[in-house]
Amino acid sequence: MNLYWCRTNPQNVGDALNIWLWKRLIPDRESLDPSGTLFGIGSILDDRLNSPGPKYILGSGARSNNHGIRKEADLRIFSLRGPLTAMALNAPSKLAMT
Repeated sequence: MNLYWCRTNPQNVGDALNIWLWKRLIPDRESLDPSGTLFGIGSILDDRLNSPGPKYILGSGARSNNHGIRKEADLRIFSLRGPLTAMALNAPSKLAMT
């Protein structure tokens, strides 16, 4: 499974946590579903989620209310950053972490 996160230079702490965190929480991630992508920490949910393959959402936030994500996108949402992201994605509020 691929990992998607925001790569900037210089990195901010939240984005850099993706490198450290997911290795420890899911040590065998790279051997899981090669067609899938894990979307981790950061405001990274937007129309890129319309790409083929399943997307596993664990704590990500929407970039905006006008995110451009189609209803047909193969999203497997386990948790979202907060209630505004849940509203933007029309997801249950119980998926909001904060």
